[in-house]
Amino acid sequence: MDNPRLTRCGGNPVNLTPDTATDRAPAWSLDGSSIACLCGRDTQYGIFTLDLAGGEFLSPEGQFSGEPSWSPDEAWIACPVVDADKTDVSHVWVMAADGSAARKLTFPEARDGIPTWSPEGTRIAFEGLVDQEARYDICIVPAAGGAEKRVTDDPHDDMHPNWTPF
Repeated sequence: MDNPRLTRCGGNPVNLTPDTATDRAPAWSLDGSSIACLCGRDTQYGIFTLDLAGGEFLSPEGQFSGEPSWSPDEAWIACPVVDADKTDVSHVWVMAADGSAARKLTFPEARDGIPTWSPEGTRIAFEGLVDQEARYDICIVPAAGGAEKRVTDDPHDDMHPNWTPF
């Protein structure tokens, strides 16, 4: 096979991460040309983008990152990043698809995770640990930065947000 291509269904599997590290949480780009995933390298985990030629480490150095999410235009990746000083605190970060322009979007001392871009790409929903009783609610933050808004508030955990398409 001169140019093997990954397919979503069927085809020949291609190992994009042929090492002994733990690689998980793959997220396809919308055009199917790249995968962002949480990958272990050396002594840290981070977000990599992968294609058939290999991958590139994108995460802020020394910080553990969680499940990535592509923006609808594939220009940005959102992911939760554990605070370098407080390992029980995580925030939602965004970075350009090449790893540049990384910035933190959420700021309270919470445990934010599972970011999901809105269909128009202007907002990011995420699960946030919002109270002292370790209860998760769904929150939204503007993708460009700004105030977070909690959109659920009940006695049970609300996790793994997803948007309905327009």
